[in-house]
Amino acid sequence: RWVRAALQVNPYLYKGKNQPSTAYSSESDYNKALLDECESIGIEIIAITDHWNVESGLNLIADASARGIVALPGFEANTAEGIHILVIFDAGTKTPAVNAAIGMCGATPGCGNGTTGASFKDILEKMTGLGALVIPAHVNVPNSGLLTGRTGQPLVTMITSPALHAIGITPNQPNGTDQVAIVNG
Repeated sequence: RWVRAALQVNPYLYKGKNQPSTAYSSESDYNKALLDECESIGIEIIAITDHWNVESGLNLIADASARGIVALPGFEANTAEGIHILVIFDAGTKTPAVNAAIGMCGATPGCGNGTTGASFKDILEKMTGLGALVIPAHVNVPNSGLLTGRTGQPLVTMITSPALHAIGITPNQPNGTDQVAIVNG
């Protein structure tokens, strides 16, 4: 059976481009609107990610779970190479375990957006070893996308890692380096 999922949902407390607090006056209003939309389009699983922060999504996890939507805790990270990635854990993973994972990635839980952590390879291997799913986010968006600014053997090494299971492509953006070949292969 196919399941519809949204694997990069920002919580109300997220700070950055399109932060929810600019459009909603309260966390409860945002959570309700978000989860209503998830239900209306059949999303059964969400992954809640914020920059180096799992605690900002705890209320959304609780609200989603109360409505029967599986909520996966996680965080957004920036690798030493400047690649933006999502690190997603199993539902029910405790906050201290995710905070420890953030530390293993070379950052402090709750540190600012833009803070860089360990290398792509180190984060990918360490987090996969913990059972997390690591997804390079918006791989075709300039500056922080895996398929922008990287070519040749360094890109091949990243893409062919046995620990890499998914990439996030942003629709309506130009293709990144070798994107068609990578998706087809």
